[in-house]
Amino acid sequence: MSGQISLQDIESFSSTLGECIKSSFEKKDEVLETLNLVKKEANFTKDGEKTLNRLIKELSSDIEVSDLLDDSTFVELISLHCLIKLSEKVEATIKYKLGSTKFPDITIEDKEKNRYGFEIKRVGGDAILGNSSTQTVKNIDTFKKIYAISFFNDGDTIHISNYEDLIFDIEVDHNPRFRLKMQLEDKSNFKEIFSEGNLIDYYSLDQESREKLVANYLRKKYADNEDRWFLGQSTTIINEFLEQIQNIKLDREKIRTFVFCNYPAIFTFSNYHDLRKVIMKKYKYIGAVKDIFTAGGQENGFPRIYVHLITLLPQINSELEKSSINKSAWIKEIKDSVITASDLSPAKQKELFELVDKHIT
Repeated sequence: MSGQISLQDIESFSSTLGECIKSSFEKKDEVLETLNLVKKEANFTKDGEKTLNRLIKELSSDIEVSDLLDDSTFVELISLHCLIKLSEKVEATIKYKLGSTKFPDITIEDKEKNRYGFEIKRVGGDAILGNSSTQTVKNIDTFKKIYAISFFNDGDTIHISNYEDLIFDIEVDHNPRFRLKMQLEDKSNFKEIFSEGNLIDYYSLDQESREKLVANYLRKKYADNEDRWFLGQSTTIINEFLEQIQNIKLDREKIRTFVFCNYPAIFTFSNYHDLRKVIMKKYKYIGAVKDIFTAGGQENGFPRIYVHLITLLPQINSELEKSSINKSAWIKEIKDSVITASDLSPAKQKELFELVDKHIT
C-alpha cells in the first residue's frame, strides 16, 4: 500500500481499501492465510468457528474466492483481510470476532487510541435493513467514525462510505432498525430523522433518550394511524407503541418457559429467526429474542441459556403436565439437543441431566 492514509478521512483510504478487496479475489492463498490466522487466534463464537472451518475447507479445494462472495461471513473475512493490511500501514490494531452480532463488525484502533468501526454489508437491492436503532453500542464515545463496506450482488461493485450517509429511514421487524439506501447519489436522511448530531452522538445517548427519538420519528411516519402489528390496534397506537418500546413490561420467564416446553432443540439453533416470528405473534414482543435466552454470561459454569432452563424446570414441569407433550419424549429431545450443541463439559452436562430428571417427573 502506498500514499498517505488517514482513517479520519474516507477519501484517503477508500480507494486503496477497495482496490485491495478487488485484488484479493485473485489472491486465494493470501485470503486463506487470513482465514487460518483468524482460526489460530480463536477469535470467534461457536457458530463462527463452524462457518470458518467450512470456508477454509471450501477455499482449500478448487473453489475460487469469487465463488464465495454470496456468503455474508466470507465478505466479512475478505474485508478483515484487507483491513489488516490497512492497519499495518497506519500502525493500528484490529478487533474482530467472527460470528458476533455486535455493531460494528470490525474495529480498528490507531496508535492514538482512536477507534474506527467498519460494518460489512451484502447488498442484493437498492435498500437493505441495517442495525438496530435502539441497541446499545459498547464504548461508542471512543469511535471517531463508523464506515460501511458494501458488497453488491454483481460481484464487482464495492462501496465504502460513511455508515450514517446510508441511513434514510427506520423500519420495524422484530425491533426498530435503520434502513439503508445503497445508491450513494441519494442524500442521507439521518439529520431529518434525528434533527441534529451524527450517528456517534446518537448512540452516545442513553437508551431511553434514543428510544424517544425513534418513537418520535415513527409517530410522524405513521401519523395516518394505519394499523400496524407493532403499533397496536387502536386509536392510541402511538402511545401503545411508546409504552412497548420505552418500557417493555413483559414476563420474560413466561416466554422462556413457553420456548423450552415447545422448542427443546433451542440449544442447537444457529439463529432465532423462526422462533422470533412465533414470539412476535404470540407475545407482541419487538425486542431481541436471542438476548432473552443468552444475555448475561455464565453462572456456575453454565452459559446463561442453561441457567434459565435450570431455574425454570419446576414451571416447565407444570406446563408440560397441562399440555399434550409427552414428558419422556421431551426429556430425550432436551438431552439430545444439549449433546448436539456440545457446549457443556461432560461434568456440567451430567449435572444438567440429573436436574432435568429430578424436576421433570
